[in-house]
Amino acid sequence: MNALIKSVSEAKVLVILGILFIGFNLLIPFFLPKDQALDLRFAYSVEEATFLMNQLTVDQISDYKFGLMALDMPYLIAYSLLFAGILFKLWGSSFLIYVPFFAGLADFIENLAVFQVLDGLPKASESWIIFASVSTTAKWIFVAILITGVLGGVFRKLLSKKSVITDSQEIKI
Repeated sequence: MNALIKSVSEAKVLVILGILFIGFNLLIPFFLPKDQALDLRFAYSVEEATFLMNQLTVDQISDYKFGLMALDMPYLIAYSLLFAGILFKLWGSSFLIYVPFFAGLADFIENLAVFQVLDGLPKASESWIIFASVSTTAKWIFVAILITGVLGGVFRKLLSKKSVITDSQEIKI
């Protein structure tokens, strides 16, 4: 696993993954209905999900399923690798480099559960909705940890560079 993460932390790979990340972010909104997308919510209830999902038309349900399987599944691989590479660059072999994979796994489970919810419309299974909500909530918690890790790593790098500059200036004096 470390070899994979080291290889995706190379600059050229990060650029490619970054382009894919941006591309998926631009494409996904065309297929996942922004107002009804369970993927974008945090800790939703069965009632809230049922209400939102029952507002979808047959075409929107079809587009949503396509978006989940054809776009969001490869997207979760791209962002997991991208952020694992970034975190490796910032923190080295820290436990933080695995957080993007936990987010991706939660996203994968969420996608499967939301797909089942969509398949069950207009009377979706409450169990699948709860499973989807727990998975979505876990994904967002991991994403928050991931973002905190990236920001913390950037500040850490900036502070260490400032310290090196300060130390080298002291030596010259």
